Amino acid sequence: MAKKKESKQKKMNVRVDFTPMVDMMMLLITFFMLCTTLAKPQAMQLTMPAKDNDKIADENKDKAKTDLTVTIYLAPDGKLYSYIIKKAEDFGNEEFLEEVSYGKGGNGVRSIRDVLMTYKPDGEAQPPVQAILAAKKQLVEWEKKQPKDEKSRIVVDSVYAKTLNMIQKGYLNVVKNNNIDKARYEEILNKMMTKTEDPNELATTLAVNIKPLDDCTYENLVAILDEMSICAIGSYRISDINDKDRILLSKVKGKDGKPLLEAPAMPAEGADQ
Repeated sequence: MAKKKESKQKKMNVRVDFTPMVDMMMLLITFFMLCTTLAKPQAMQLTMPAKDNDKIADENKDKAKTDLTVTIYLAPDGKLYSYIIKKAEDFGNEEFLEEVSYGKGGNGVRSIRDVLMTYKPDGEAQPPVQAILAAKKQLVEWEKKQPKDEKSRIVVDSVYAKTLNMIQKGYLNVVKNNNIDKARYEEILNKMMTKTEDPNELATTLAVNIKPLDDCTYENLVAILDEMSICAIGSYRISDINDKDRILLSKVKGKDGKPLLEAPAMPAEGADQ
């Protein structure tokens, strides 16, 4: 009997060609690059106080360092203190030191926002921060009316930022009736670029001196910088604690019942100065 010949199956090589997939992925990437609006980086602007103009009289310089300056101490355990004095010789008097809070305040404690918005130096018709915020509100209303397309927004955002800087410096008449006075805007911009500004044109503004203690947190610092932005404070700086601050804060007890800071050691009597 003849032996049957076993049939052999023909093996086929399976190969998937991914070349069209690569082309499709490149098309998708190109599509999303052209059609997607990339997120703009967000940063907090820190504006340091400008140097005193030579034209400012000595008495105005002294005023800028006293009743127009608000000192804020960032203490441990979320404690916050504001310090406002009328005259330089009053520094060190704990009577003017007020415990305040972040945010909206409550329980009989004012917020730092309330302090900044309601503080009115002697001789002023209204609190400086309120006047600046009123001008900023008009600027915001102007911004809302501008075109929303991407190309126009670049110009609008630039004008908005420059105008806000002018308002924070004290040029409150750059916006009128919810519109930017173009002639005034160009005039101020030219003066700022050529450094020919006249201090007499500026409305009263506050300067804020932020002094963090060693044990305060980074979160506290971010929170107080947010308050500077909310209150449109254009002149503020972060500075170190000095010996005068230590003497003042040594009179204030913290959460643990101990002074916030130890008073600096006094030189021994008769020691070399």
